[in-house]
Amino acid sequence: MKWHSDPISFSQKPVLINGGVYVSAVEIFTKLGANVTVDQQEKMMTITKEGKEIRLWETGRVTVDGKYVPITVQTRVIGGKQMIPIRFAADLLETSVEWDAQTRIATIADIGGKDKL
Repeated sequence: MKWHSDPISFSQKPVLINGGVYVSAVEIFTKLGANVTVDQQEKMMTITKEGKEIRLWETGRVTVDGKYVPITVQTRVIGGKQMIPIRFAADLLETSVEWDAQTRIATIADIGGKDKL
């Protein structure tokens, strides 16, 4: 996986599920420049970046700036970590994802090429 042209690694290997590449939610948001806090009691994380606040519950419920956002993907807990598809994380942070099937590498970039990190 890459952020622009820079390789990104994760403590838990990405998992391919039904055509989606799942990665640790905390790690992907952090690597894309967001601040992440985890509330273990509520089983929820709060992601903030550039004035946007995203709340993601382990159940898959999501709010953006206090408004419920319906989702079409499942979040999963694998190895004790909440895993989400990288496209889902990229969409929430308004970035793009390109998948190279030949190399099996996903590249995440800012829409319009503007680097936000």
